[in-house]
Amino acid sequence: MKTDPPDLPADVYRIVFALLPSPCLLLAVDGRYSILDANDAYLRETVSDRADLIGRAVFDAFPDNPADQKSEATKTLGESLERVIRLRRTDAMALQRYDVPDRSSQTGAFLVRYWSPINIPLLNPDGSVAFIIHRVENVTDLVADVQRRGTAPSGQKDDRGTTHVESESELIRRSRQLSNSNQELRRLSEEAFALAARLKDESLRKDEFLAMLGHELRNPLAGLASAFQLIDMSDAAQGVPAEIGSLINRQIGTLTRLVDDLLDASRVSRGAIQLHREAIDLRMVIETAAYSVRRQFETKGHALIIDLAPGDYAMCGDATRLQQVVANLLSNAVKFTDCGGNIRMRLSASTAGEERRAVLTVEDNGRGIPQRYLESIFELFTQVNSKFDRAEGGLGIGLNLARRFVELHGGTLVARSEGVGKGSQFIVDIPLSFVEDERSLPLTEPFYVFADDDVSVLLVEDNDDVRAATAAMLESLGYTVETASDGNSGVDSMVAQTPMVAIVDIGLPGIDGFEVARRARDILGDKQPYLIALSGYSGPEVSERAIESGFDRVFVKPIDIRLLRVSITEAVGKRHPLKT
Repeated sequence: MKTDPPDLPADVYRIVFALLPSPCLLLAVDGRYSILDANDAYLRETVSDRADLIGRAVFDAFPDNPADQKSEATKTLGESLERVIRLRRTDAMALQRYDVPDRSSQTGAFLVRYWSPINIPLLNPDGSVAFIIHRVENVTDLVADVQRRGTAPSGQKDDRGTTHVESESELIRRSRQLSNSNQELRRLSEEAFALAARLKDESLRKDEFLAMLGHELRNPLAGLASAFQLIDMSDAAQGVPAEIGSLINRQIGTLTRLVDDLLDASRVSRGAIQLHREAIDLRMVIETAAYSVRRQFETKGHALIIDLAPGDYAMCGDATRLQQVVANLLSNAVKFTDCGGNIRMRLSASTAGEERRAVLTVEDNGRGIPQRYLESIFELFTQVNSKFDRAEGGLGIGLNLARRFVELHGGTLVARSEGVGKGSQFIVDIPLSFVEDERSLPLTEPFYVFADDDVSVLLVEDNDDVRAATAAMLESLGYTVETASDGNSGVDSMVAQTPMVAIVDIGLPGIDGFEVARRARDILGDKQPYLIALSGYSGPEVSERAIESGFDRVFVKPIDIRLLRVSITEAVGKRHPLKT
């Protein structure tokens, strides 16, 4: 099989290949390494004519010397060419003996030759190997010189004052040792790259699994939450002890936080977390976070002491993420402090030149942390003592998220402990950026009163259980509710019925919730209903995309019926005449 040489202008091809001073062959990547071309230097060194070589397989034109029973010349060259194709990079070979046919002889004799070869790939635009340049240097005279010097008595110096004790076999042996070492390094490098690629792939699959797991858990959780809220509002709850209702509500809240942590861990691992900075007061963030975990303190009888030193704590930061940091640190202290413990939270500010910083310390008198774990506890899914952690619950996510969120704000989070049984400290050191234009909170908008039974709601949700529970919950509030199970029927119902409010799940079959909102906006214009998105994914990315698509509000499953009712009441009141 004959393969044409590269499609280059004749003058360019002559410059880059034909006139190369080093002996070169141009080989096809066709399974037999057909010789496409040979420059003049190669023809001279191998005592060949162009007609002897062009179109022939390289190992047919240059077979092993049958007189040398130990020759592995073709095998070694073949392995090098295979590496070039597999790795798509240059492969330098060790000095080797590769005899060439004496084409001027009719006896089939071979000429002894020693070469220093290198094989260079020429790549296609897609990165695959198109051709291989086999470049050699004839070192036969050098080896002969070494052989000649090697016949001198051991230790004798030549006319240049150099001691020569090497023989031909020693030179080749050392060259092959070097080649073998290089091949071993290459092999180890390939294994390392393959392992890195496999680990990266496994990490990506883990992140995708976490995201999908969090999303899939939201649907059954949404159904449970809706069903419980419906029961809680109905007469059926009258015979149920109050503590049972509180227990169910707490456990639903715990599951919701775990799902949120899973999704946040996935986003952090993928670098998909974006901060939504605004003018905030760090003291308010801390107080809000402390209030959010108050029930955990009450359950275990802990005392929480908050010491906020006077100072300016204004900064530009993401209040939600910083509240998560503080809440996670406090929850961690609650978990690993025995009942009736003391937990102290201190905040102080300092200024050095133009740099303002805040230091927040969460300190407990709990179980403490062994020295060897002070850094590893911040790694994802890491727990100091699995026995304790299983008893206390948790996935080993909270501290990892806390550190990552602090680092995104340009700060640091470290742990300190004197050891087991001696309590622990978690210290946040964070810069306080100057806030030039602090935006005041908008004045509270007027609250409109609207009769619930005058409100028509369309619920578009593909999960049967969630749809049934949420519809029943909405009807219990007095709303007139219609349902749809997919995006296309949701759009049709919206156009036909023109409800006041449409609650649409984002993850719908057929067309998703984003497309439902876009079509409703395009078809109905100003007559479109107030659009509320339901999402199994939390985070600003989903919210921003939902608002861009035409939604007015975004709720993350499981939905809080009280907040939903407030949102519906305010929205309908703005769009319709005021009723009192």
